[in-house]
Amino acid sequence: MVQEPENNSNQTDEQELHPVLVAFKKRPYIYSFIVGALALTMLRPCLVVEADKPTQGPKIEHFVFTDHQGAEFSPSDLKGELWLAGFFDPHTPVEKSATFQAMRDLEKRYADEKIDMRLVLFSVSLDTGGRERLSAIYRDNNLDPKRWILLMPPDSDTLRQVAVNIFRARYDPGDGKTSEHSDRLWMIDRNGFMRGHPRQGRDNYKTSVRNYDDIFEWSRVVIKERRKK
Repeated sequence: MVQEPENNSNQTDEQELHPVLVAFKKRPYIYSFIVGALALTMLRPCLVVEADKPTQGPKIEHFVFTDHQGAEFSPSDLKGELWLAGFFDPHTPVEKSATFQAMRDLEKRYADEKIDMRLVLFSVSLDTGGRERLSAIYRDNNLDPKRWILLMPPDSDTLRQVAVNIFRARYDPGDGKTSEHSDRLWMIDRNGFMRGHPRQGRDNYKTSVRNYDDIFEWSRVVIKERRKK
């Protein structure tokens, strides 16, 4: 009497199973990982939480600065557009300027998602040759003229008015060569209003260059507001 191999029943079972199930049975860990990854990818859109609507702050008041080409600039020039504003010292190397680097990173993210956002930097330097310095930064960093605007103040009083009275930012002119300024960013909507969560104190907009994810998400929300209208 010939005894049949014990694995005959297993072979018969595998023949009756679908090829996919047979493969899964042989390599359960690998295929479990693949199935799990696919499931997470499909569920990801459902797990995204939309950022809170950024509160509306005060409207930007009128002021006049000049750009790197000597042309006058006022907030009315950007009426109907979204823009970010920040302060920086043009004599600080751009790789060490937190504000400039934050704007640079945001520019890439805006470009990737096709968000039309203007990037405006106010110089806190009153040194002679400021315009030439702004032009050099513009040229050396290949800044896109459709996005970037670099501005210099006409005098110390106007700079203080814009920094302290309009943007409510920290600003100290120091000895005239070096100054202390806020490291925050401000988003201004198409109607000229500052947007963001208000806080106590003079630096009252939660848009630090160390944490600018908020302002990027707020940009998305403000754009959707426009589209809904």
